[in-house]
Amino acid sequence: MISKRLASVAVLLAAGAVLLSACGPTKGSASAGAPEVKAPAGSAAAVSDTDVKFVDGLATANGVEAGTGDLAGPGASPEAKAQWLQVASGSTFELNPLLFNGRGRAMYRFDKDTAKPSKSACEDACAKTWPPVVVGKGATIYLKDVEKKAIGFLERADGTRQLTVEGWPAYFYSKDTQIGDANGQGVGGTWFGLRPDGGKATAGTPVTRDGSDNTANLFDKKDFVDGNRESLSGLDCRNASSPKAASSVKVKGKVKLWSEKDCKGKSLVVDKDIADLSTVGFDNAVSSVFLG
Repeated sequence: MISKRLASVAVLLAAGAVLLSACGPTKGSASAGAPEVKAPAGSAAAVSDTDVKFVDGLATANGVEAGTGDLAGPGASPEAKAQWLQVASGSTFELNPLLFNGRGRAMYRFDKDTAKPSKSACEDACAKTWPPVVVGKGATIYLKDVEKKAIGFLERADGTRQLTVEGWPAYFYSKDTQIGDANGQGVGGTWFGLRPDGGKATAGTPVTRDGSDNTANLFDKKDFVDGNRESLSGLDCRNASSPKAASSVKVKGKVKLWSEKDCKGKSLVVDKDIADLSTVGFDNAVSSVFLG
């Protein structure tokens, strides 16, 4: 696994660095957004968040539908993609803490932007390399180890609504291709990983809790080809949000794959990456993973 792959669970789709009490879905508590405040155009306060619902906890722990929100594939409808966004604190082997979405994509900030007021200096070609983290109308935002008061929005020139963290506009990096990549750190001396407090991510000891950082990255295509994917990490049993869909798996540590949810049914112990699960009789069979 490359050095910038996730070392902790916190960020991804199943239970993360702060462990959940059970492996099945549990509903989080939502709170309404603050009333709209009028402010100069281009600032975060100029964009209403009254249509956004905030929920505590990771998205998959709250029963999100596969193929929606952060898990939506390229062919998904705009409505499906706009349903939800996860903002969770996690770490890589080099950066801690760092914000990730529900698919394990790292978030970044740009030194040429401003936080007070929130304003983006990345448009056109820049925005193709550094796609803004967009929040759809009526979206649900799942927060893990991130303060709700840190979250805001700004309206971009094209009319889309961009997520801000402590005023700083949030972006992805187009060259991050695998779960947990953070290849955008330090690019041009102006791009840096985004921390939960809006600051720049720096080197630090990866988050590891309760003695386990085992991880199973599930891919729905062979040879780890990018597609619908998720990362299950932490301790005990974790259910896949897309059961019986994985055709390849990358692992950290030793895990046990199970054919039924709640770690039941047929099982297989895995301690190395498997590019084609059909070679071990487990293609489109993984429904849950025991992580230790």
